[in-house]
Amino acid sequence: MLPFYKKMDPLICKHGSHLPLVDSNNTAIYINPNAISHFYNDSKEINCCWRAIHRVQHEDNDVKYDTECHKFVNSATITDTEYVKVECSQNKTMVYKDVFAFLPRFPSLEKKYKKKKTDYLNVLIIGIDSVSRNNFHRMMPKTVEMLKKYGAVELLGYTKVGENTFPNLVPVYSGLSISELEKLCWPKRDKTFDDCPFIWQNFSASGYRTIFAEDACSISTFNYLKRGFRDPPTDYYLRPYCIASEKEIGNTRPLNAMLCLGTRKWYDQLLSYAKKAAIQFIDDPYFAISWQTSLTHDYWTYPQWGDQSYADFVAEMFNEKLLEKTVLIFMSDHGMRWGPFRQTYQGRMEDSLPFLFIMAPRWWRAKHEVAWANLRRNTRRLTTPYDLHETLKDLLDYKNLKESSLKNRTKATSAGKQLPRGISLFLPIPDYRTCATAGIPSRWCMCHNSYEISTDDNNVRDMAFYLVSTLNEMLKKFAQCAILKLKEIRNAKAWKYEDDDRVVDYTIVIETEPGNAIFEATIRHETNKTDSELVGAVSRLNLYGQQSACVNDYNMRLYCYCL
Repeated sequence: MLPFYKKMDPLICKHGSHLPLVDSNNTAIYINPNAISHFYNDSKEINCCWRAIHRVQHEDNDVKYDTECHKFVNSATITDTEYVKVECSQNKTMVYKDVFAFLPRFPSLEKKYKKKKTDYLNVLIIGIDSVSRNNFHRMMPKTVEMLKKYGAVELLGYTKVGENTFPNLVPVYSGLSISELEKLCWPKRDKTFDDCPFIWQNFSASGYRTIFAEDACSISTFNYLKRGFRDPPTDYYLRPYCIASEKEIGNTRPLNAMLCLGTRKWYDQLLSYAKKAAIQFIDDPYFAISWQTSLTHDYWTYPQWGDQSYADFVAEMFNEKLLEKTVLIFMSDHGMRWGPFRQTYQGRMEDSLPFLFIMAPRWWRAKHEVAWANLRRNTRRLTTPYDLHETLKDLLDYKNLKESSLKNRTKATSAGKQLPRGISLFLPIPDYRTCATAGIPSRWCMCHNSYEISTDDNNVRDMAFYLVSTLNEMLKKFAQCAILKLKEIRNAKAWKYEDDDRVVDYTIVIETEPGNAIFEATIRHETNKTDSELVGAVSRLNLYGQQSACVNDYNMRLYCYCL
């Protein structure tokens, strides 16, 4: 690991490291007296106002601003809007601007959720993009320590089921694969996801307020080369804040994502929003997703910058008793998908093995002793995003977690001819489960035995040319993309199945030209067949930057070299 590890200097935003002039709490914005001296000697020299920001109707990528800017001196209470822009001037020259997000108790929502629930557990998902289990321990040891200190269970065998964020979070949110989602509710790339059955709808129907927050607007789960949502998918939706804040005060963009909003770190803002939600709905059920991409998406060592913030978040949430009625799920979608480390054998394995921790209150663990014991037992089982979806469904209905119900469901699972693809983590997952029965494509399965093969091997060369031919076939309808040629075979491995010696999967890494793209793919060869078969997606192991900017298809961006 040492050749790839780098101790990072502190992250300094391009807008500086001074305190922001204006800050917020759950209900108000206020001028920070400790920051005044950085700007001027006296707050009276500065004139500040705030204006509401709104999502443009039926548009997921645009916002509009109120024309009226409400003046305030020291503070202003925000009661009926989710997002505000603050503007401060001195002698009619703007010297400061900022953007804030709130979770107001809208009358329409209070009416919708007026029937109080008594027996419930909130769900708070804290996602950190592109971090493997091992890299979470390497780069964020303080956060790991805090999670373990407060009783979180780590799922050691949690395995991804698709290439990138989208195919690994859709199963968590819907229980569906991408092909199933396409058949059910997303037949075309230019269609929005409003008709798709996501788990937050189930929680909303059961009386939970729903919250969905992501950063890095341009590459977020449902918006990277996709249409997103026509209407807000949840009661509180952070995307308009994301768009406005990145436009107004976004900065420090080393590659795909901005790391800072003004002098604040993006990840700190996401954590602040999650904590605001926990405070606002401390006596009401809520389901919240907070998914961070900006810090960890592009570089293997960057997660260490966020370690202290995430560790502090866990400690504060616990010590301030904001987790007394909440299951906290800390997770990632996959490991680092490109770069020098990803091109190693260890990097390939870690790409498939993201981290997953689950933490529940002590009283709940005691009440559902068998369910929690099953979860602990599953720490060393093969688990997937499909299982996490089934787990979320169980949290909606406690009848499923009664000891008698768990026993009956366990018997039914074991008695079936084939294991279900998704199994709740509150049920015992059999140790004989395989990648195939768990819905993990062979491409991402880490349960095979493998061995190195010479790049001069005839089978390997045949597979390499087959891969280039397959890529060119996919690119055929994009006239703006170059025809790829094989430049080099970097390495090759063979993976054999214990239960079927007729099947061999070859994982090969090649470099193509033009563009010097590095691709990895798994190709299956069966002794009783003459044709080879591509298994799963083709991965791009180095960054493509602007090489593929001429195509809008989110898959072809990985493969195209624009002419």
